[in-house]
Amino acid sequence: MALPKTPESKSTNVYTVKELGRRAKLSSFGLILDKSKRALKQAKSDTRVKLRKSAGFTSLLKVEQDIQFVEVIAAINAKRIANGTHPSQVAKKAPKNKVEN
Repeated sequence: MALPKTPESKSTNVYTVKELGRRAKLSSFGLILDKSKRALKQAKSDTRVKLRKSAGFTSLLKVEQDIQFVEVIAAINAKRIANGTHPSQVAKKAPKNKVEN
């Protein structure tokens, strides 16, 4: 595992500093839940990009494209719920009075 960064070597970008401050305020479970939410959001985004790049997708009508997006996102949600990695499933594992948003 990598050594933690020294304060001098950390980013000075305003948004990065803000995000690091936000994460520092979260409990360990809050970080797990946050990571789960971010992973789900990224998986959906990656799938949309992959679908847009697929052959013949741009030739479809807008309605058909939207239907495909909805189907793929529903499949991602179902898979993550089955695995127990969906944020709603992770939140159920929370110790009492520890759910954060």
